[in-house]
Amino acid sequence: MPDEPLYDAIIGRIFDAHYRKGLIEFEFDRKELAAAAKALGLDNPKNLGDLIYSFRYRKPLPARIRASAAGGLEWTIEPAGRAKYRFRR
Repeated sequence: MPDEPLYDAIIGRIFDAHYRKGLIEFEFDRKELAAAAKALGLDNPKNLGDLIYSFRYRKPLPARIRASAAGGLEWTIEPAGRAKYRFRR
């Protein structure tokens, strides 16, 4: 995982912690981003909100996450309340 970009590694860890085959959505909260970085032995991103913003608007989710959305569908990250987010397929 050392070659994996910081944001990809963290969002991958969040995804892996929640996703189960057949699931079409799940929620997570902002605190999980810092916990995922720590569990991976990585520094926290300076701006946790930018991590989510990046995947919503600027860059694709990691290939392994995209591959789990079969049938021509894709995963998105959307707001789900104060400091909460939802992966939705």
